[in-house]
Amino acid sequence: MNSKIKKKVDDILYRSHLIITNSSGLDISKTKREEARRESRKVLKELRDIEPRIYNIIKNEFNG
Repeated sequence: MNSKIKKKVDDILYRSHLIITNSSGLDISKTKREEARRESRKVLKELRDIEPRIYNIIKNEFNG
């Protein structure tokens, strides 16, 4: 994996992490958490075209 692809993958994983992190806490409703999960999945699906091996590893976590 070259450095340009690695940077894109890191950016996608970071954005997904921020979405989930910002929706965690005691004051966040269940609806907001579900919306955040959907948004996180959308972001992570960008990996499918860029780096399919990493996408296959993390797609098992989508339902978790």
